[in-house]
Amino acid sequence: MTTEAKRTVPVPVEKALKVFFSFISSVRQDLVSVPVDVQSSSDFKAKTRENKSKMLEQLKTLAGMLSKHMDLEKPENYREQELVENVNSAAGDFSQDYAAAQTRWVDLLLDKTSETLDSIHHVNLEKLTKLMEKNDSAGCIMEGKDVILLLGSPGSGKTTALHYLAKSTFREIAVADAKFFKPMKLGDPDLTEMRVSCGGGKEVITRHLQVVTVKLDGKPIVLCDTPSFGDHETIEEVIANSLGLVRAVQKARSVRPVLVLSCDELGFRDRFNAYPQILSILTRLLGTDSNVDLEPFSFIFTKYDASCISGLRKQFSLFLKEGEEEATWGGKADQNKQALIKHLIKRSCPETNTVIPTRGDPEVVLRKLMGAESFVSNPETFFVPNLSDTLLSTLKKQLKFTLVDLREALSRNDNTTGIHRMQQMSKLANLLPEAGIYARHGFKAFKEIINQMVEDDDDEDCEEEDSDGNESSGSEGLLPPDLADSSKGSWTSSESEQRSNVSSRLVKSPSQEYLVSRHLSTVPEEAEDADNQSSMSEKKIKNDKKINNDETSQSSQTSRKSQESGDRSRSGPSKALRELAAKCGEMSPQELEDKEDNLIVGIHPMSPNYSQAPPYTSHVSPIVSHASPIASSVSPPSSNESELADDRDDEEELSQDQIDLPEEDQAYAEQYSTLLKEMTIKAVEEEDYVLAVQRMQEFMRLARSSPEHTRDHPDFKRCVELFLVFSVALKECDYRKCLQQMNALIAMSEGGNVEAQKCTECGVNAAIKHIIELRERVIEVTAQLHCIADPDEFDQVAEELRTLRGKVENSNVLMETCMRGSNDKGKSETVLACISYGFKVGRLTR
Repeated sequence: MTTEAKRTVPVPVEKALKVFFSFISSVRQDLVSVPVDVQSSSDFKAKTRENKSKMLEQLKTLAGMLSKHMDLEKPENYREQELVENVNSAAGDFSQDYAAAQTRWVDLLLDKTSETLDSIHHVNLEKLTKLMEKNDSAGCIMEGKDVILLLGSPGSGKTTALHYLAKSTFREIAVADAKFFKPMKLGDPDLTEMRVSCGGGKEVITRHLQVVTVKLDGKPIVLCDTPSFGDHETIEEVIANSLGLVRAVQKARSVRPVLVLSCDELGFRDRFNAYPQILSILTRLLGTDSNVDLEPFSFIFTKYDASCISGLRKQFSLFLKEGEEEATWGGKADQNKQALIKHLIKRSCPETNTVIPTRGDPEVVLRKLMGAESFVSNPETFFVPNLSDTLLSTLKKQLKFTLVDLREALSRNDNTTGIHRMQQMSKLANLLPEAGIYARHGFKAFKEIINQMVEDDDDEDCEEEDSDGNESSGSEGLLPPDLADSSKGSWTSSESEQRSNVSSRLVKSPSQEYLVSRHLSTVPEEAEDADNQSSMSEKKIKNDKKINNDETSQSSQTSRKSQESGDRSRSGPSKALRELAAKCGEMSPQELEDKEDNLIVGIHPMSPNYSQAPPYTSHVSPIVSHASPIASSVSPPSSNESELADDRDDEEELSQDQIDLPEEDQAYAEQYSTLLKEMTIKAVEEEDYVLAVQRMQEFMRLARSSPEHTRDHPDFKRCVELFLVFSVALKECDYRKCLQQMNALIAMSEGGNVEAQKCTECGVNAAIKHIIELRERVIEVTAQLHCIADPDEFDQVAEELRTLRGKVENSNVLMETCMRGSNDKGKSETVLACISYGFKVGRLTR
């Protein structure tokens, strides 16, 4: 399947194209709908002159944007070049004869603009993911709590009302004959990044949900500021607000929706100008604009002087009278408008909820809002995610392109692009179920790479070991059952918590990078030399064994071992790949394949071409020679009991396939393995992880001659695995995972397990150190924030501060658990032993 490549254009160009497309579409609609007999009226001629002026302005703006930001001489920009030529020609015709030019140019310009928009990215997946993450984070705070949801149009004063209710203090500032209120002393530290518009205009500031928790009579209440709905929204914001925003609000225990209406938008005399915006809000939140239950909705009025408040109810009566006159000929929309005005009057008696930031008591308004008899007690059914079919189709088209681009990148060994595309889809799938099917098919493409590379490595191993009589077992059974056998599945949030973000792990883990592209990982020369020496030593031992034993029994024993243990005795790349495939299984959904799906009909897995991949013949697992060991080398182990049992079975079979050494050689191997372990711990202590891996590789080979080094330690292995998972999760600030592992370690410690007690104390020390550093960083960033004058830099630092405070809040439960498990008996040597043993069980760099 061939798909035309999509292009990325500058944001001003994309916005200009969308604005012009919207404008030319409305012109075409007017051209079709205006009756012929009306075209001769004076009003129509006046409107035509106005439209002519707008058309020339739009054409000039579009041509200027394309000429300024696009290199029209490049071949790939031929559409923009052709569009500029058409726009310039159309501008000349429109300036001479507007009516004739409409017939000639409107449809042509509409088609050309549509083609140009179709050739670029429809949806910025990174921006959409960030917006969804913000809304999801707010949803986590609102989960199970009482929420006051502030709704309104741009510049209505939602954020100002939130500051007011959170007891921030204000100062009135006059700018260009206008005044606005600026928060001076914040009522809560979380309000730092919640900016208000300056100058009292309709500047759009809020782009995602913003929440702050306040207390009323000792009970927590979440104040939620929502982004405004309207033409100013980008396509990413429309999707995030229509789906992510509503799903976040659905997590609340109860919701009290509040419409914030300003003096500017409410209208004057008898015109209720705010009605279209309110109708849009109801449609976006409830999925419909008819038969709406208005009882839970309250109102807050902003930008009123104290002298004007008394006249509000009189103005509402004028709205009602004007609506009754319209209802004599109107339809459903007018009936809805009447119902809304009546509810507005009802909720404004005996007095209105008016916010004047420098006056009044915010607690009084808060009590009125919380004391309302009607509220939304079932947010999960009251609020309905609503996205138009057109936008949903646009999102799917972008995801489809991303999936095809991922497969094409993998087919040409462009793994950087492939990983980037997988990251885009998997991150979004964790937040947006509509993207799940594309993420599953993307992961399926990565699974095919794993299978293909495993087969290639097994073929190489088979050729190398033909002289020893061993047989290659192929790629069957190398992937976990949930990857190999599943035929159904969905990308769910619970699975994403179990490390469903596959692509980020492919970047972090060196051995996973090796799975995706062999040339991404490097093997130091020292490690290769050490491995070659060990391989020569093993071959010499095998030759001695062949000489000492009977040839017939040796042949039967070799055949039996080949059938029972397969390639377990090999230490080459295929074993590393098998371990890596298991880790990929832990980080992906349990079921990745899906049945026939209409969403991507026509998209079939492409067969990657590996004929040009450089051969890899070294038996040494790849080792990353840079970055910190925790961030880039550690891959979290799985704590699944069945997988641990499988690991123990593998360990026992490995020990059964031991090498029979003479007694004096066994003593030497035992002493040397102990020495290697001490050297490994020393290397870990000095943070020389490359040297530590080299020592551990040799230690693991020598340990095969002494089964007691690898048997009868299941509890120790279990607690080490828990500790390593805890360490990695702590590094990633995944406190929920940390809490699970710490509770398991504490449970083992309370059972009297000495090793578990040591690992628990190590985890406790690491957690306390981490949390202290985190809180010190919060203090440092807070102090830094007060010294920043640049607004952009201030916003960046404020965002960092909010993130840090969120981490501190989430880590509180972990701190309490760690203090419960601390007994002040931990030793630093236990930490080093855990890390070194982690190399041994294959849970770190390998």
